[in-house]
Amino acid sequence: MSSVEKAGASKASPCSRIRLKAANRNAPQTADEKSRRSTPSRTSPAARARSSWPSTMDEIPSMRVSRRSMAPVVPASSVARATMTVPPRFEGARRLEAQRCDLLRDRTHCVNRLRALLLESNPAFERELDCEAAWALSLMSRVGGPWQTLDAGRRRWAALTRDAPRGAADRLWATLSLATRPTDPQVRAEATLVRVLASRIAEDTALVAELAALVEAEVGGDETYRCLLTVPGVGPRTAAQLVLSVDISDFEDHDHLASYCGLVPRNRQSGTSPDSVSSSRQGNKQLKNLLIFSCSCLARGSGYYREYYERCRDRGMPYKAAIKAVARKRLKVIYAVMRDVRPYVA
Repeated sequence: MSSVEKAGASKASPCSRIRLKAANRNAPQTADEKSRRSTPSRTSPAARARSSWPSTMDEIPSMRVSRRSMAPVVPASSVARATMTVPPRFEGARRLEAQRCDLLRDRTHCVNRLRALLLESNPAFERELDCEAAWALSLMSRVGGPWQTLDAGRRRWAALTRDAPRGAADRLWATLSLATRPTDPQVRAEATLVRVLASRIAEDTALVAELAALVEAEVGGDETYRCLLTVPGVGPRTAAQLVLSVDISDFEDHDHLASYCGLVPRNRQSGTSPDSVSSSRQGNKQLKNLLIFSCSCLARGSGYYREYYERCRDRGMPYKAAIKAVARKRLKVIYAVMRDVRPYVA
């Protein structure tokens, strides 16, 4: 079609343009035009995928796949630190510690479920009761919830609460008259569920203590473990987790160790402009929680870390941020103790 015809077609009516296109389709085509129409201008996705993969697996060098065909190859140095292995002498302790952590999570879940049941049945009873106390677990595993306790009578209540703290049993008994009794089906279901959950919490507590003693016996002879116990705020559980999770030779300095423990901030940056600085959610979460929570006693005590905590608060940092800052400061000492295998000296 000439340029004049194209200009006329652009000014013609829609019906004229349709008739012109139909005439062009029916016109005879040359060999070049047929080859251009039969050959697609863009390769299909299936053809591109087939061309990106070799015909045999032997042609893939070291099983490294091209970035265009699959995800980019991750170098060995970028593998997550969670896959680090412990020394052979600590392999048994590592498995015991993993099982103990599972039991702790299960116990926490059962405690929360028990509190939800008691809160729905009698809020005042749930507020006064310590669900993790040995005497309270023994009471609930034998009798049940608040309404089974009320049906059992004051005499049996006094016999089952002999080990309770002074005044706690009387305050708990007084809460039984502060709520309306639910329906009979709810009371029967509550009796079964409270007994089951209380028995499971008591069993998990006993197993956690047993496994903790076994882990301490496994790592108690290690010199690094004994040196870590001299660091302020580091107890047997935190020291054992550090020994089982950290190979200090893998970290160049305390900054790399802090990154592995998740105690470094995370920068969100667009180009050359940082948007914000927030707490990192990466790293060894279990070790991070132990290191942070064990600093609560340092903030309440006295000494260097107490003074550092107060300086952080004076700068306007909230409580959680100040505790994390104390944990980050103490991690420098932990790194030096594990690197040199020397006790901490204030």
